[in-house]
Amino acid sequence: MRVLDFLKKYPWILPTIIFAVLVILGANMHPLWGDEAETALFAKNILKYGVPKGWDGTNIMGQDDAVVLNQDLVNHTSPWPQYYLVAASFKIFGIGTLQARFPFIIFSILSIPLLYLICLKLTNNKTITFVSTLLLSCNVGFLLYSYQARYYALTVFFALLFIYFALRLTEGLKYKIFLIITGMVCIYSQYLTFPLFYGSFLLSYVVYLTINKKTSKEVFKFAAWYLLCGAIIVLFFLPWYLILKPTSGRTLFDFSFSEVSPELVWVLIRKVLNQFVTTGIFSPILVGLAIIVSVIKKNLNKYTNIMIFILLTVLIYFLSEITLEFFIATNTTLYSDRYNVITFPLFAIILSITIFQIKALNKYIFITLIALLIFTNTFSFQAPRSLLLEFLGEVSNPYVLPDQEVVNYLNDNTRKGETVYLTLDRDHEPLMFYNTKELKFVNRIIPTNTRVFPKGRSVLPIYTYFYTNEPDWVIQYSKRENDNSELMFDYRPLPPNINLTKDYNVVALPVFFSDFSRPEIGTHAFKETKPSYNDQIFIYHKKQS
Repeated sequence: MRVLDFLKKYPWILPTIIFAVLVILGANMHPLWGDEAETALFAKNILKYGVPKGWDGTNIMGQDDAVVLNQDLVNHTSPWPQYYLVAASFKIFGIGTLQARFPFIIFSILSIPLLYLICLKLTNNKTITFVSTLLLSCNVGFLLYSYQARYYALTVFFALLFIYFALRLTEGLKYKIFLIITGMVCIYSQYLTFPLFYGSFLLSYVVYLTINKKTSKEVFKFAAWYLLCGAIIVLFFLPWYLILKPTSGRTLFDFSFSEVSPELVWVLIRKVLNQFVTTGIFSPILVGLAIIVSVIKKNLNKYTNIMIFILLTVLIYFLSEITLEFFIATNTTLYSDRYNVITFPLFAIILSITIFQIKALNKYIFITLIALLIFTNTFSFQAPRSLLLEFLGEVSNPYVLPDQEVVNYLNDNTRKGETVYLTLDRDHEPLMFYNTKELKFVNRIIPTNTRVFPKGRSVLPIYTYFYTNEPDWVIQYSKRENDNSELMFDYRPLPPNINLTKDYNVVALPVFFSDFSRPEIGTHAFKETKPSYNDQIFIYHKKQS
């Protein structure tokens, strides 16, 4: 009885415990995939050099011919906080998979009670608040992002903290200071999307204050303080931006605006709507039903206004980032779920208010909807499935990733310092992080990056970009020519000097896709995939003369 009373008094504890258990189980399923391994490698180099350097003395890291590195071989494109967090974890706990993910697991767990505070501040309703945290804690998409050794958990936690301080911005000086500090962490954690989120919140919250009949003086006071805090945040960010010039690494902005046409507008609308569905935590059907019920019951109350406020925030955010992608961005994708992970907790609030509004029809419908939203995607526009059950099945029967097979094979069969050539660019980082023989990955990059290869000199051993001998090992990933794989742009053809048929022995390992553990629902496998012959990885070992 005391336990029940305690949980009623602190209702955020149960969802936090549920989420903590699920996220820790998830973090132990698989080793680091490509992007996570890159984070871990830069973190290891921080322990060695003090900065996220891309050269470790044997190999160079960074996909797309080390485009993320500047002339000093320092990562000047990706946000740095993720690297220093992992480096701190390595320093304290040692180097390993769980150690790399540990800081992000902590931040993601803390996001659950933080969401509770925000929702309670907005609604002053413990039922809505509890349901919002419960929906988020059981959402598989959010779980998959939460334990990744990347910036995702940081952006969620600090964006939620930013919202909390923004909601209290006019209550005192301390909240203004906290907002500035939090905003600085947000923009350093993900400088591409925070400005969009900042603007989206401002516009939607001004609308929210207006429809709640706040005076023009109150609205102006909030907007003025919010913009002033934003200006200070930008001032503290500019030195890092101007010194490292992060966007120059990927030629992100060229301002070559596309031609505006009715077809383009329709494409933008479809892509915005698609973002509402791909998170797996938003239900257009239920939100529409809630609005209809509110109108019929004449129940257009403060909860409806809150739902409109958050929906508007998300809508402006999606529209601005996809418009930016279409008109400006040249070498990145801004509307992947990884850039939109902050919307997951916002959608949880929207859904919680939605089913609370529908509760006016029947309390059993309310309970049923909660169960359906946790265990199924019945109300989405996607093929019906139970992601939570699939996730739990993966936890109880984790499949072995193909790159695990390759790492294990190389660690068992190679000798220290041998040379290796890979035909899939994105697989270098996991193999580099987990290999124990200090293997040399030859022709890792080509000298197209004029910052890494300044005119008249090279700063790397020649084997990293111009190795003309036959390497000791060749790892060839099948091209999967029949399925138009999204990963094929990373496929590297074999150099003409390599004669696999004559000079090498070969073994075959399972499927060529190396990142089945990625956080995107559409890419994550959830169960082991049985390979056909064309799906295998072929490891070639040079015959001894």
